[in-house]
Amino acid sequence: MKSELKSKIIIIFLIIFATIGGYNSLIYADEQKKSYEYDMYENGSGKDITSDEAVKSEGDNLKESDGTDLFRTSNMGISQSGVDLIKQFEGCRLTAYKVTSSEKYYTIGYGHYGSDVYAGMTITQAQAESMLKSDLVRFEGYVNTFLNKYNITINQNQFDALVSFTYNVGNVWVSYNTFQLKTYLINGVSNYNSDQITTAFTNWNKSGGVVLDGLTRRRKAEAALFLNGNTNDCSCSDSYAGDYVCTASSALNIRSGHGGTVIGTIPSGAVVYVSKGDGTWAHVSYNGINGCSSMQYLKKKQDTLNYQLHVWISDTDMGSVPEHFYKGKSYYLCYEILDMDTGKRVDIDHDGLNYSVSEVFGYPDGTKSDPCTYGNDYNWYRSYMGATGQYKGIVTVTGDINTSCEIGWKVEYSGNVTLKASTYSVNLNIPGNISQRVTLTMEGEIPDNCALSKDSSGNGFSAKWDGDWNGWSHDMVITGEGSGSGVIIVSVVDGKNASVKYGTIKIYVNVTKEQKTVSAMSGVKLAGRADDALRINWNINSSASGYIIEQYKNGNWSRIARIADKNTKTYRIEKLTNSTDYRFRIQGFNFDNGTPVYGSYTYVSGKTNPSKITGVTIGGRAVDALRLNWNKVSGASGYIIEKYENGKWNRIARIADVKTRTYRVEGLKASTTYKFRIKAFGFSGSTPLYSTYTYINGRTTPMAVTGVCIGGTAKDALRVNWNKVSGASGYIIEKYENGNWNRVARIADGNTKTYRVEKLKKNTAYVFRIRAFDFDGNTPLYSDSKYVNGSTNR
Repeated sequence: MKSELKSKIIIIFLIIFATIGGYNSLIYADEQKKSYEYDMYENGSGKDITSDEAVKSEGDNLKESDGTDLFRTSNMGISQSGVDLIKQFEGCRLTAYKVTSSEKYYTIGYGHYGSDVYAGMTITQAQAESMLKSDLVRFEGYVNTFLNKYNITINQNQFDALVSFTYNVGNVWVSYNTFQLKTYLINGVSNYNSDQITTAFTNWNKSGGVVLDGLTRRRKAEAALFLNGNTNDCSCSDSYAGDYVCTASSALNIRSGHGGTVIGTIPSGAVVYVSKGDGTWAHVSYNGINGCSSMQYLKKKQDTLNYQLHVWISDTDMGSVPEHFYKGKSYYLCYEILDMDTGKRVDIDHDGLNYSVSEVFGYPDGTKSDPCTYGNDYNWYRSYMGATGQYKGIVTVTGDINTSCEIGWKVEYSGNVTLKASTYSVNLNIPGNISQRVTLTMEGEIPDNCALSKDSSGNGFSAKWDGDWNGWSHDMVITGEGSGSGVIIVSVVDGKNASVKYGTIKIYVNVTKEQKTVSAMSGVKLAGRADDALRINWNINSSASGYIIEQYKNGNWSRIARIADKNTKTYRIEKLTNSTDYRFRIQGFNFDNGTPVYGSYTYVSGKTNPSKITGVTIGGRAVDALRLNWNKVSGASGYIIEKYENGKWNRIARIADVKTRTYRVEGLKASTTYKFRIKAFGFSGSTPLYSTYTYINGRTTPMAVTGVCIGGTAKDALRVNWNKVSGASGYIIEKYENGNWNRVARIADGNTKTYRVEKLKKNTAYVFRIRAFDFDGNTPLYSDSKYVNGSTNR
């Protein structure tokens, strides 16, 4: 009854207030409250908010069947998003207040209601935050108790929405046996569509049996938050499904959703089932807890081992396989172990495996080297090739991996010659260092009739011998011709049979060509706004020949301008929508031998101004006031009204509610013309935006006539006198007869102060009324009527 009575009192008060012209006071009050105009209906003190479909419980059953306390909490707590939603609708007042005098207690802060609040009490913003935090613990407990009772798992957004709902309507989870939202949660919200869930929230939009727009908006906001966090809508795929091993150092958290609240843990080394994932988050089930965990610390369990041992011979540790093997040199027996399922080298990261490796060389005479046996920390074993003939290498792996591999190679040349180069790596730049000389020399036992041969692969360079071969050295000039890279293979060959090679080296060549580049744009900023256009300015980019401007729309970047003049520093984007945020990016471009080269993007955003106000009219007049009406401006935040007086424009109202479409200007003079202008305003971040002005003039009505009296009588006439009304154009006199008022005179001279009404009956009483009139352009304006009685003589 208390909430219902309060609602009726408020409604009646608002009707009376609007009727007597107090509408603008409400506007100012709303602005001072930061537009939380519905907080009297939406606070958390449980103002009899109901749903027609809910069924009351037979008392508050706060005990389980075994007698234990039903009020208990889980690990879930409201996030900042949920707190922000509650604050948005509750509003914050730092002085204690009552919406109606019949309330038992006062309210303060974000809807904190109770016996600890008293008349005249004031608090700081920090105290209001603390009160809200303390109050939320109780309402979190109500929701957690319900969820625990029915073993319901939800994500963070859904929990936030339910706490906001409960903070507003009270602990309906106990006080009502059944209602749609409770039923949906118990049965599983994935069984219901978004419309059903939204309806389940908006059912609770009545206070005292009356549907309130504020409650409807709050329920829709809570439903939107609840649906936004529905894990059934995530993009995870079941391609990640399977058993995984937890690789965290101690334990891995299980969360209520992607990045949600911690609801459990997985011990290190435990096997957990993953139903789906996206590479970042996995939907896990462990020890009866269902939630999400980071995939960074989950490794898929493999039922079988699929490894491959790769063995080869190189003349360097872990190097490449040489083309020929020479007597008198040492070679390396190298290996690597590959995980064929993941493509990773197990011998590098070990992958949690324990194994040992044994390497043995077999020589041409049938003998073998002592085995080199070690753990998994080395990848090669070195041995000297002291004779020609057939060699072999054997690598055996035992432990978690059991495999072996044997390879063979032949040492064919018995000489001892070494081919060297003055450099093995040539780096050329165009323009600049475009050529380099490389000297090839042979050392050691040089074969008879030998020569040097070269073979190039790659592009961007050429190699030519320079000078004569002297039998032991030769110069080669490598010249860059364009961007590219490659290898020059130089071999010592038999002078009579080039297929016989005694030694080979590789010279690596890399040629870079400086490309024309375009620097990033500077000075990019929003330089002008209109309701349908935005202007972008920038500094001239000396490295560019022009500019490209793109706009982000419909999820993609679309080109809107290609400016071929590098000296252009501004561009106006037109045909935009008012009060709308837009994103743009600009880059410079140029050409390198006909190939376009682009600079990096520089981004800028801006919002268009509100559109110009339409439908501005004089909606009402009085002797001391004028009412302005206008059409609502979509996307605006409010309106500013100014009056012209004393040679300048002065603000008389700032209206922070965009839905307001009228304003009554009071304290004006009678029969006076006033000039007004009105503009809409909005914000881009904290920057105010304004529409252009719309102008209108209006004139107040004349003052009511004063001093009205019967100034003279006769048998057939009466004289009516009055005082002059300043600013009036004239007067209208009417006589009451036969139940109607009939005009007897229209006096067009504002200075006239008397009129003789003739052709009357003797000894008869008459009633007259008089009012002043004026004009606003062609529109007639009238004052209130003044009445006078008189009787003719006998």
